[in-house]
Formats: sequence, C-alpha cells, structure tokens
Amino acid sequence: MRPGALLISDRGTFSVEHVARLQRHDCHALCSVPWNDYRALYDSQAARLSWRRATYLSLEQQRRRECGSSLPQEFYELAVVRHTLTDPQTQEALPCRVLFVYSSADEAIGRQTRERDLVILRQGLEAIAATVARGHPKTTQDTIARRISRLFGKRAAAQFFRWEMVPLTTAEQAALPPPARGCGQPRYRFHWECDETAATAAATYDGLSALLTTAPRQHSGDALFTQFKQQNYVELGHHQWKTPLAVRPVFLKSPKRVEALVGLMQIALTAYHLLERLYRQSLTAEAAPAEQHRTTESLLRLFRGYGLIERRTRFGRVVHTTRLTAEQARVLRQLDFPTPAQLLAQVLAPLPLG
Repeated sequence: MRPGALLISDRGTFSVEHVARLQRHDCHALCSVPWNDYRALYDSQAARLSWRRATYLSLEQQRRRECGSSLPQEFYELAVVRHTLTDPQTQEALPCRVLFVYSSADEAIGRQTRERDLVILRQGLEAIAATVARGHPKTTQDTIARRISRLFGKRAAAQFFRWEMVPLTTAEQAALPPPARGCGQPRYRFHWECDETAATAAATYDGLSALLTTAPRQHSGDALFTQFKQQNYVELGHHQWKTPLAVRPVFLKSPKRVEALVGLMQIALTAYHLLERLYRQSLTAEAAPAEQHRTTESLLRLFRGYGLIERRTRFGRVVHTTRLTAEQARVLRQLDFPTPAQLLAQVLAPLPLG
C-alpha cells in the first residue's frame, strides 16, 4: 500500500484500531461510522454546526434536474467537525474530522418508516392484549414473549415500547366475567406503553449519518463525500468479487495460476456487467422502473432452474432442450439472443432420419 493512499469503506469495517493502523503506515481513512457512537458529538456541536449543500448528486438526481422532472429533487448537506481519537496501541492523539451528513431522501424514508412501524406495533400489541384478556388456553409468558419478538423483529421503533405480563390477583380474577367458550380464566393482564417523548426526539436525527476521515485538510469535506458516494459505481462489482465462486473448488499451487484465475474472473466480471448493460439499453423509455433497473443477477436467477435433457438411443447420445417459460423467452428476445434449441442446432449434428 503506497503512502498517502486514501482507503474508503463502510461502517462494517470501521474501528479506531483500523484507522490508527492506517495512520501509522502513512495512509488515510474515510469511513462511515456507527451513528450511535457519534451522536453525543453531534449533540454537543449541533448548535454550532455550519451546514453546506453538497455538490454530489446521483445520476438519477442529475437527470431529474436536467429534464425538469416533477419527481422530488433530493440533496445532501454537510457539516464538518474537527475531532481527535486515541490510538489504542500507542495512546497517541489521532487528529481526524467527522463529516455529519444530512440526506433529504433518508429523512423522508426514516420518518415514513417510523410512523408506519409505530402504527403496526400499536395494533400488534393491542391484539396481544386482547388475546391475553380472553384467557386463550395457550397464553403463557413464553408464548407472548415469542409473539412480541416476531412483532418487533428488527423494527427500530420497537425501542420506544415497553411491555409486561402482570399476574392477576384472586380478587381481580373473581371480578372478571365468565370466560368465552374454549378459553380459560385469564391469569395475566398484558400492559404496554409507548414512550412518545423518545419517539418525537428520535425524529430530530432523521436523515443524519456520519463519516470519519484522517485525510489532510486540503481535501475538502465536499470532495471527500463525493468520493465516498461514488463507491456505488464499483460496489456491484465488488459484491461479485466477494461472493463465493459458483464453481467447483480450485486448488492452485503457483502464483502464476492464481494470477491466471484472477484474470479469468476479471473477464467474467466484464461479461457479467456487459449483459446488464445490453439488457437496459434494449428497453424503451416506457419500460417499468423495475425493468430499467434490472441486474445481471436477477437475469441469471431467472434461468437457474433451466436445464437440458440427455438420453441414450441406438444412434448415440441425444440432447433435448426443455421448454422455456414465457418470461425466459421474453428476456432472450429482448437481448436478441438465440434460444437454447437454436444454439444446440448449431453445435450438434442433426438426428439421422429413420
């Protein structure tokens, strides 16, 4: 790694140790960092932050502005704060900058997601409370806990809710009306509450995220943010490099063979992206958005279950194609590719007559 290099990564690879190690090798980092780790820094600086509109715009946002589209014109704003980390190994100060990022699109999505999840969670908890109140025969603390775990899932809004199963006293049970048919006498009362104050406070962080960099100050926050966002131009390719190879295990015993395999993978990756490009170029402007953003991965998945039929005859081996689905046939026509039957006819001798 050459000195002065800038390494860009997401928060999955961020750690202070990683940043300090790069600094000791005269390299710089630009990483997305966990928001909860830097929210206190944001809170302490929020009143003094100077926000500026970022120059970076996605290709879609550039297109919307160029053609005067009625779709939302989203944007980013940046605020830069000087910060200092401590090298865990040497205990030396590590100067850095934190780039706080506001995304208008993320704010809208975060608000809509939270409002939707709050409604879903309230309705789900009310339904659970009704089940407990009916005295359902399978109502226990364990079953209710599992049901709530499924309801909460990974919803961020779940942090605003508290619940408990309150055992009923003998007097409270006696005061209840007779249980419905198939139900028993309720033994618990399900109590839940939502911290509305916390939910409202969380809205102040909608659309916010943070980046950390040790790059020299001559690299502006706006330029660094542009470099960070342009990762998506190559991230799809990186995704294919990082996933397991869809081939049998290969054992290479020399550096030259490793280099050859990497070269073959590069050629395959080029063909992989070329297929996606050809498909999108073949579409008309009226095509559905899902079609216009279709990837090679989804195209190949469409043919994952397709196969050939081989059988032995007195003339030798005979290979037949299976029938294409309507969608498979449409994709091949869209790409102007021959069908499997046409390809086999080109490479296999025809069956003898009689």
